[in-house]
Amino acid sequence: VEGSSNSVRLPLPIVPAWTPWLRYEAAGYRAPTASGYFAPRRAEGVTLGSTLELGEDAPWRLEFDGGGGVQRYAAHGADLGAWRPGATAYAYATGNLGAGRELCLELEAEDSPGLANAAAASTNWRYFSASLSLRWALR
Repeated sequence: VEGSSNSVRLPLPIVPAWTPWLRYEAAGYRAPTASGYFAPRRAEGVTLGSTLELGEDAPWRLEFDGGGGVQRYAAHGADLGAWRPGATAYAYATGNLGAGRELCLELEAEDSPGLANAAAASTNWRYFSASLSLRWALR
């Protein structure tokens, strides 16, 4: 299924570690699909959020990026629906365990069926993931 996506993000840096932002997104697919995922004709969203990064030169690092706003979508053959709440959050933490080793924790959550970065299964799509990894350099 062929689609298109446009996004405009306006960052407003306050201090080096903290950047509030405003984002408008529009996406859509040319044709409906029977492949098992949601392919809206049109989806739009406006999100207000913030990025926080701590520990740039420390043995640990923390990044948080999250926001909330409103979104709407139209299935093929339908008009754009009403605006509804939507949210996105991403967190990443890493700790240096010595030369060539680090422990990483990554968390992600999203509630935006028409504007999801991955293929949404339905209009009631929500996504949550967590991963914990140990990176160990072999050289």
